Amino acid sequence: MDLRRFAEAYSPLPEKIPPSNAERRELLDAPRKWMRFFDETMDDYLSDELNPIEDAFIEQLRTYSAWNYRSLRSSVKRMHAIEDGATQHNNAMNEFTFHHLNGPMAPLWHRALFSDGNPFRTQYLTDIQLNLAVHAASTMRQLVRLQSNPATIETQPHKQAKGLLSEVDTAVTGIEIMKTHPELVILPAPVRYENNPHAIDRNVDLLLIDTEKQQVRGLQVKTDTYEGAGRGRLYNPDYVSIIDGANELGNSTFTPGNNARRLSLPGQIAMGILAEQPLKQSPAYMNRSEYMQARQIAKEIMKTRRSYLGHAVLNLSGRLLHDLYRQPSDTQFDEAPREKSA
Repeated sequence: MDLRRFAEAYSPLPEKIPPSNAERRELLDAPRKWMRFFDETMDDYLSDELNPIEDAFIEQLRTYSAWNYRSLRSSVKRMHAIEDGATQHNNAMNEFTFHHLNGPMAPLWHRALFSDGNPFRTQYLTDIQLNLAVHAASTMRQLVRLQSNPATIETQPHKQAKGLLSEVDTAVTGIEIMKTHPELVILPAPVRYENNPHAIDRNVDLLLIDTEKQQVRGLQVKTDTYEGAGRGRLYNPDYVSIIDGANELGNSTFTPGNNARRLSLPGQIAMGILAEQPLKQSPAYMNRSEYMQARQIAKEIMKTRRSYLGHAVLNLSGRLLHDLYRQPSDTQFDEAPREKSA
């Protein structure tokens, strides 16, 4: 879809009311400030407004990346430690999800805004994939631990870990597609496009952009559509492609024993690329000890599993490119559809 037409379907959101809890307010101040920055940057880009000055934007990206690397995970830990209502806590944790992906993927924003037609080096894109995997390793370890205990399956921490890792694996797969399609860029969707109450049929997790033909497609990631995730919600097919993590990305596993059943297990693509990376190589700008620790987690998790990255690329590339370039219908969605019962 044309960039401008896509942007017009997502109305601006009002600024969020600061939490009454002082510590929560402090922890959410920086994530919300940076979310506004990327939200406005994406809207300006899609709406064909004037791009920011390149040098100033690069400096902003450097400042953001430094905050993301230095403070994001410690802020998440502090947020977990705050005793507050579960709903408020879960909503607050969701505000960090964008930044978990966007920190490692920040260089791709420069590519989208200032594309000069020169493709990224393959190793540079691999470094971004590895950075995503390193940032996701501790969440993957937590998910495997939660998944091994029937009492913690489908709890809120379990669902949040699965949701984040499903998006990470889709981003890693999208970057793999970029290696053979240099005109494409995949980016995390800022809040206006990811959680807009006026566009629930168009809310997406990631944006796939053709910087040459000026086309964009929203990607909505589900851990497993057969588990019921996404059933009962009507997504507008002009704007949204649904990614099925368990079936299209190969992210599933089986419980042990005679009564084995299949469970979705996202994160295997990210952990696979990390476990398979030669020891002597580490991502650019990544702390060596942190990289080695994450790589060890990945190797332990993938000892009896395999990554289906090639399988995922084959499953997604043709469909997503078709969706990206097909002409939208003339149907107008002035009012978002209601949820149907599953």
